[in-house]
Amino acid sequence: MCFSLGYQIPSFDRHPSWQPFPVLTNPQLVVVEIPDSVFGPQYGHRFSYPDEADTVLHYQTFNDFDGPQRVHGSWELYDDHRSLQNIRSIGFQATENDFDSDIHIRLHVYPGNSSVRPEEPWNPHFSTFGHEYLELNIGGVKANCKASDISVLSTSLDDFYQYNHPVRQQDTLFLRYGPENTNYCIYVR
Repeated sequence: MCFSLGYQIPSFDRHPSWQPFPVLTNPQLVVVEIPDSVFGPQYGHRFSYPDEADTVLHYQTFNDFDGPQRVHGSWELYDDHRSLQNIRSIGFQATENDFDSDIHIRLHVYPGNSSVRPEEPWNPHFSTFGHEYLELNIGGVKANCKASDISVLSTSLDDFYQYNHPVRQQDTLFLRYGPENTNYCIYVR
C-alpha cells in the first residue's frame, strides 16, 4: 500500500563526493561567476535576460476557516528546459519520504441525506525528496554535480537557463542559475 501511495525506498547517496552547482567534478571545466553589474555591460548585447514570458504563474487552492481560498505564486521556468542543451538530469535518488494524509476535517451534511462526506476527496500520499544528479557537457568534456532536497515531482533544471549552446571544447557556456539568478561562464581549461 505504501508503494501505491508513492513511497520510494530511501538509499544512501550514490555520489557523496559530488557537490551542488557551481562545484563540478571535472577540474578541466572552470566555472566563473559573473555579477549582474558586469554581465549586462559586457554580455547584454549578445545575450538577453529571460523575460516575463518565461515566468509562469501557479495557482493553488487551500482550505481555511472561511472555505477554499485561491492563492498564487510564481517561479521562473525560463524556457521550459528547451534552452538546456548542455545540462541534463542523469538520475534521482530518494533519501526521505514524508507522509501527507491530506485529510480535511471540514465535513458537509447534504440536505435530505444522512451521509456526511468530506468537502474534498481524501488523497493520502508520500512526498519523496532526494538528490538529483546532473551532467554538464561542453564539447565532449563532461562534469557532474548534484542538487539536494529535490522533490521527485520537480527538477533542479527549472533553476537553469542557458544563454548559448556551445558545441566545441573551445566554446564558453554562459548560463543563469539559482534562486538569486546568478550568471556564470564555464569553459574548458
